[in-house]
Amino acid sequence: MVMKKTEIGMLPDDWNITPLLDCLCGKLSYGINAPALPYSPQKPRYIRITDITEAGTYSKDNPASVEGADIDRYYLKENDIVAPPKEVSTRLGSADK
Repeated sequence: MVMKKTEIGMLPDDWNITPLLDCLCGKLSYGINAPALPYSPQKPRYIRITDITEAGTYSKDNPASVEGADIDRYYLKENDIVAPPKEVSTRLGSADK
């Protein structure tokens, strides 16, 4: 495989670098602003900044739940991207099945 040096490191020669914002299908939106509650299988699971590991994966340790008005609009859909605010971290996670 032929590799090329780029500003983000070595990549396969046939890969392109595209800013993340150019790959989005819709507008960015913030998640719900509500306190974490003790985990309950009857309530939605709350994904917090601390649930995204340094490797960018979702940690299922220490689960929490959440309640709030209009909560349905905050459910993740397949292929949604979860990212904490830039000021907090550069970690990313993905909503997979």
